[in-house]
Amino acid sequence: MGPSATVVLGWAGACIGIFAASAALADVRIDENPDAITIWIEGKITTQDFNRLDAKIEQLAKKRGTREITAVLNSPGGVHFAGLRLGLLFKKNGVQTVVPPGALCASACSSVFFGGYDRRAGKPSRMVHETSRVGVHRMYRADGGVSGVEKRTRVERGARWYFDEISVSAKVRSKFFETPPEQMYFLTPEDMAESDIRFVPKAAANPQERAPERSATNPPPEVRTASAYPDPLAALPGVGIAQCRQLRTWQRAGTHGQAPAAATMCFKSLEATIDRDCPPASKPSLDAVMTDLLTTTRHHTPQGRSNADALRLTLAGLGCR
Repeated sequence: MGPSATVVLGWAGACIGIFAASAALADVRIDENPDAITIWIEGKITTQDFNRLDAKIEQLAKKRGTREITAVLNSPGGVHFAGLRLGLLFKKNGVQTVVPPGALCASACSSVFFGGYDRRAGKPSRMVHETSRVGVHRMYRADGGVSGVEKRTRVERGARWYFDEISVSAKVRSKFFETPPEQMYFLTPEDMAESDIRFVPKAAANPQERAPERSATNPPPEVRTASAYPDPLAALPGVGIAQCRQLRTWQRAGTHGQAPAAATMCFKSLEATIDRDCPPASKPSLDAVMTDLLTTTRHHTPQGRSNADALRLTLAGLGCR
């Protein structure tokens, strides 16, 4: 390839020897240029989209040099958990987010958008144009079913932990949890100003100088650093979520004692994490953690990447820090 290259990870066989294409997946295109890297994401966001982007973004982050990486979003939503994990992936790797003119970023897409982060400035980097829209609402089951109280509580706890990590205003958080699934709350310029989101008016000659002023009564949300939580499995060679799943299979078959050492070490590491991060009075069982973790990562890449993010969301849903 020359100085400018485009990699398409998307529809109708347009994949260049990297990932299998599928009509059910979002249309993802990556443009690499000498001055910048741009990731274009259009369509509904699925768990498989996270898997496609997980390793690719980390590869881009390692070879970026001085280039910025920007994700341009146009999506009506998709899988809630995949949106949260993509947002965390963007923050960890310093990927800035933009909703371009005329585009829509709603539901799970807004969670991805909120993860935009400027690695140099050490703060969020999220931009919305006046003719585009960012919408939030309460999560819901894709099959139309009704989750029990315990399940809803776990999902909301995980989402609240996510919002603590990516920094948005109290109002935007409340709209995320209070707006019914069949409705959509679209962020106003004032909402964006209070959440450190750049709003670009159509007439702005210099977009960066035309963002609305934040009200003195609404201080900026707390910004946490992009340093990821330690991956509890990272120190164990060859151990990942795939090995945890493997051990669960051996257990259910009644042959736990014959499980490979790496699979057994997975459980030992998770037990240590639970002891460290969960309050003694309400400590979840290892089985509960494994059930949630393996359910939410059932389509996860077998290499076990991003274990820490998936585990942190799971533990947050179970009431751990």
